[in-house]
Amino acid sequence: MFLELKLLKIRTKEKKKLNKKNHTIFKEIEEYMKNSTLSSFEKEEFFQQLLDMMLQSQLENKSIDLFIGEDYKKFCDSIINEYNESKSFIFNQP
Repeated sequence: MFLELKLLKIRTKEKKKLNKKNHTIFKEIEEYMKNSTLSSFEKEEFFQQLLDMMLQSQLENKSIDLFIGEDYKKFCDSIINEYNESKSFIFNQP
């Protein structure tokens, strides 16, 4: 729980560095992911990685669409599926 709060604090600070377009996309993704099956920690982990990608794309003057595609919901669903698949793999080990 402590780690999640620390990550949330970092996310809040780092979000301020996003340009207007990326900030809007990030907020939409946050809203979409709120209702996902991921744990709070997994969501924070994902948000940190997404922020890193967005900030890196800004530094390189590239559109975030190059990294996540034009449909952010599809991107989020693929991330959720990856987390769920890795969980089921771990739990189904003999």
